Amino acid sequence: MFRAGSALLLGLGLILVEAFIVMEIKNYDTIKLGTNGQFITVWLINSLLAFAILTDIKNWLTKHEKREFQHDL
Repeated sequence: MFRAGSALLLGLGLILVEAFIVMEIKNYDTIKLGTNGQFITVWLINSLLAFAILTDIKNWLTKHEKREFQHDL
């Protein structure tokens, strides 16, 4: 549940970062993110990317902790 909630927030943050990069590259003052459907689609795609990254980090930490535990024995 924590990963899913974090992924939603990170997905929203990614949209803001992507919009800022586009604004800087194209020298725009404002940017229109499209319709609600387009915005939600981009948000979900970014959230899935963030969820995959968080899952990979969780798996790496679990594997790393097991290795340290076995090393202590």
